[in-house]
Amino acid sequence: MSDDHVNGTGDPAQGFHPSHNVLTTTGEACCDEMATLISLARDAGMLITLDGQIGREKYQSIAGSLTSLRCFAIKLQDLLLTRVPA
Repeated sequence: MSDDHVNGTGDPAQGFHPSHNVLTTTGEACCDEMATLISLARDAGMLITLDGQIGREKYQSIAGSLTSLRCFAIKLQDLLLTRVPA
């Protein structure tokens, strides 16, 4: 996957477009999105470890096989495509 697809500037036919802001970055929505990403990673067979916590900020690592990374990518793509307005 190219950087264009990661940052949302890729081919609209592939389901990615700059106007499709399906992820937010502030407030409660960000916390919900992080929980969703962690859940997707865990469901894909990846290992989530808590490296540390300072106040409310958690420092976590995610590790797994290439197969689990592929599974995560597929699950994330499916989730994003269901959130993209038609």
